[in-house]
Amino acid sequence: MRPNFILAYLFLLVFISCKKSDSPTSASSPCDVVSITRDANFPRLWSPDGTKFLVNKLDANGVYQIYLGHAMDTSLTCISLNYPFSFLRAWKDRQKMQVQWHPSGKFIICAVEKEFYPELLYTPYELRLGWLQSGIWMDVWAATPDGNNWYQLATTEHGVTGPAFTPDGNKAVWAEATNGGNIFVDVFGVWKLRLSNFSLSNNTPSFAGTTDISPQGSRWLEPGTFAPDGRSLLLNSDIGLTNAEGQDQYILDIVTGQITNLTNSPKVWDEHGVWSPDGKKILFMSSYPYRADTNSYHTLSIKTEFMLMNRDGSGLQQLTHFREPGYPEYHNGIAAIGFFSADGKTIYGQSLNFPYMENWMIKFNGACGKQ
Repeated sequence: MRPNFILAYLFLLVFISCKKSDSPTSASSPCDVVSITRDANFPRLWSPDGTKFLVNKLDANGVYQIYLGHAMDTSLTCISLNYPFSFLRAWKDRQKMQVQWHPSGKFIICAVEKEFYPELLYTPYELRLGWLQSGIWMDVWAATPDGNNWYQLATTEHGVTGPAFTPDGNKAVWAEATNGGNIFVDVFGVWKLRLSNFSLSNNTPSFAGTTDISPQGSRWLEPGTFAPDGRSLLLNSDIGLTNAEGQDQYILDIVTGQITNLTNSPKVWDEHGVWSPDGKKILFMSSYPYRADTNSYHTLSIKTEFMLMNRDGSGLQQLTHFREPGYPEYHNGIAAIGFFSADGKTIYGQSLNFPYMENWMIKFNGACGKQ
């Protein structure tokens, strides 16, 4: 097994999840949390026009598939089972993850498991699933919403996280896992940040003019989302750090290349930054509440909560208490990934009790993310 894949396994635990429950509080601010509840359903990813939604979940065979639903209709249709013949691994058996709508609403963007890789021959299912959740052995694809047409946008060296699209859909930033990681130096392997133009020719999408925009001093990189201005990208990275587990949250201006460290905490794990709809708030997962525990930011003993901050890094607010006894949401998982509802009143979060996701809703007193 290549060293960067071992490191990637450590990274996969980043995607570990948390559990939440009802936790009402007295609320006076729009960003005060009024409830945290377990959600029996997987999050719905709504199309830009609000007429359709996507659900990404495991099928009966343990494969993540993409399901399409329509507003005012509870039925779901799997759109990711059929594709032309694969020689080495059937399309229906290949994991489809990191699902999102292209801003145009004309395409679904996702990461799809490679047709073949040597580790596939001997890696146990749950370990392989975890690695795939981390982006290892995945390529970037686009599909039409009916699932009838699939287009490979990028063939990666070893895997991908992202892509993040600008609001106009014309550009995408994604991180690619490369060769040469040293487990004793590059804890999560070596990644490069790519900037691509999203091009359409005869209704066929592709990535074009791809360049390397990796900030100097970075080895581990993972894009979050773009702010409404179309140039401010949330990014977690290990810039200037000896241990990538202490990754920070940054804003990267893709026009000027300016990089701003928002958290500056080399012994705190900060990851998965997401902009609020109005671009004033940032949701992310962090081990900050447990910084007194010197092991809390290490992969095998990580503890994280969902946190909120202003776009300049001020106003840090702890949203959940998953690892604190006495709170209804207390459990053994960790906060992982989340996103705001379009009205800014709710966060849909996921926790990962490795390697399986659990779903949660965090409700605010008002439109915290759209003021």
